[in-house]
Amino acid sequence: MKVRTVCRCCSAGCAIVVAVDGARVVDVKGDKENPRTHGYICPKGHSLGYFHHRADRLDYPTLHGRPVGWGACLDDLAGKLRALITQYGPDSVGVYQGTGAVSDTIGLPVIERFIRKLGSEQFHTAATVDVAPALRAADLVCGTWFLWPVWIPEDEDNRLAIYLGSNPAVSNGYLTMLPDPQRRIRAFRRRGGKLWVIDPRRTQTAALADRHLPIRPGSDAILLAWLIRELLEEGADHEDYAHMTLAADRTRLQQSVQPFTLHRARDATGLDAAVLLELLSAIRVAGRCAVVAGTGITFGEHALLTEWLRWVLLIVTGSLDRRGGMWFNPGWTYPMERQPQWAHSPPEGLLGPGPKSRPELPSVFGQRPAIAIVDEIEARNLRALLVCGSSPLTAFPEPQRTEAALRSLDVLVSIDVVATPLTAIASHVLPSTGQMERADFVAEVSTSYAAAVVPRVAERRPMWWMLRELGRRLDVDVLEGLPAGTDSDDEVIRYLTAHSRDGGDALIAAGSTGLTPPRLYGWLRERGLPQGRWRLLPPGMADRLASLGRSQAQPAGSGSHPALLLVNGRQLSRTNSTDYVSPEVSRDLPRLRIHPQDAAREGLQEGDRAVVASSFGRVCVQLHLDDRLRPGVVSMSQGWHEANVAHLTSARRGIDPLTTQPQMTALPVSLTRVA
Repeated sequence: MKVRTVCRCCSAGCAIVVAVDGARVVDVKGDKENPRTHGYICPKGHSLGYFHHRADRLDYPTLHGRPVGWGACLDDLAGKLRALITQYGPDSVGVYQGTGAVSDTIGLPVIERFIRKLGSEQFHTAATVDVAPALRAADLVCGTWFLWPVWIPEDEDNRLAIYLGSNPAVSNGYLTMLPDPQRRIRAFRRRGGKLWVIDPRRTQTAALADRHLPIRPGSDAILLAWLIRELLEEGADHEDYAHMTLAADRTRLQQSVQPFTLHRARDATGLDAAVLLELLSAIRVAGRCAVVAGTGITFGEHALLTEWLRWVLLIVTGSLDRRGGMWFNPGWTYPMERQPQWAHSPPEGLLGPGPKSRPELPSVFGQRPAIAIVDEIEARNLRALLVCGSSPLTAFPEPQRTEAALRSLDVLVSIDVVATPLTAIASHVLPSTGQMERADFVAEVSTSYAAAVVPRVAERRPMWWMLRELGRRLDVDVLEGLPAGTDSDDEVIRYLTAHSRDGGDALIAAGSTGLTPPRLYGWLRERGLPQGRWRLLPPGMADRLASLGRSQAQPAGSGSHPALLLVNGRQLSRTNSTDYVSPEVSRDLPRLRIHPQDAAREGLQEGDRAVVASSFGRVCVQLHLDDRLRPGVVSMSQGWHEANVAHLTSARRGIDPLTTQPQMTALPVSLTRVA
């Protein structure tokens, strides 16, 4: 039998056809009849059968390593949580929601409902170790943190797209997704669109582009500031710019970008002046454009500043919420263009009090900073932690300190699909259904119903069910109005989509084809912005730009640039620490990529082992020579326990107090060969 459903290895939501034989997944292929993804599928999706039947799947709840029934496990857990709350207060209990939970759409909202109804402020997610700068920039500019501009390659009026530190040919996009990336990029270029990729490595996406600019890591903000400076002189949509922003902000912005000359941009980025002028000319010729950023930006030291400057460039060129530029998805689950009133964030953004152990770090968009979890545990403020679909051991800086803190908890709960190093130390392990055995819905541009294709086996349960049953034992109803005995994913989908455009029944009937909101332009401008304008110059941004200008005001050849800079990267077979592809098939390994010139200078060869050291720590890795890197740049992917790049990052130094996110790319490092 063949069943149509949707892959949930990432947020792209590619349509798949799954061949099943009883309870076995026999084969997975892309759905060629699907109008969204046209049969595209990456190696993760192809390997869903392998992943579903992995020998290390979690089948039974465990209590301190012993298999127990659900009743005994949840009774014990509820009793311990109740005792902690009684003695130490609700903030002694917290949750960490990881990337794995994001791919469980009907479980995701239940996590936050659970912890909020307990009365705890200890709600943490992967956002503050991943996308916080992008969310904060949206919050600052348009007063709403969950509104992000989307590039639509099929927009016939769009003639130019610029990618900064993003590789959708591997990742399928970041924050805003690009399923079926290669076909769509090629089609965009065939009709005359131009794609520029700005990245220290000639990535798979750069190989598809018209132009690739191998920028020096960490200098993107200076590039954008220079482009804005020049566009304000020639190339801006001055009529729209004046209409959509405040005059005082325009004046101060003009002054703020003046120091960023072509000479300064050339020296900082390491790019030829002629190439920079070609990029500027391309923007002027196109008029409106799309500018997309990825983790190469959001993991950096100047991530928030760079993300804000990306918005500014789009505002200056009149490219936001207009054809030829970038689109804002009004949404299917909650139709935002129908919203009569908006509760905008204050000018400084949606900030709140931070954790007691790190008062200098605020909560952002209702979340406590993830990097403060370890501090909260060490201070004994946090005594129980539920980890949903994640491994903090690879997601957080300072893994050894993180592991020691997690081991010291009174209660450590891991909700996951497969065994991990975290499940090995957890007091309570709750086995979740995998994506092949649970129904869900996936919201990309379209919202699609993802059918279960095989029955669940053993004692696996959906995450929403676990948290509902745990909440019931704690006198908390996380799904108010849903009948207590409900055991159906579809019923939860109907419940969660009650206020959507078409309702849950229509969504389920549409299946993996999905339902698409109208391609509206102008709705955000008309009704969604604070006082009908973009907040061009949010508090603190001009000061940050001035500080960046001063820090980069060094003469060329002064030796200010470190010998090696470490950048992050994505791998096709993995989503962070989750390896979907069999190691017998996967080509992805935990290796450090290095340019042959740099390897020769360091006396290193292909396959050598070396210690990579930063100011914060060190890790031993195997080397792979890669001439697609800019000389002076090395690259390594996150998520590997055995070669954990998180050892090179810090939870104390290099933290942006406006995003609470650590620096994880453009890190100065040194290499030492291991004999």
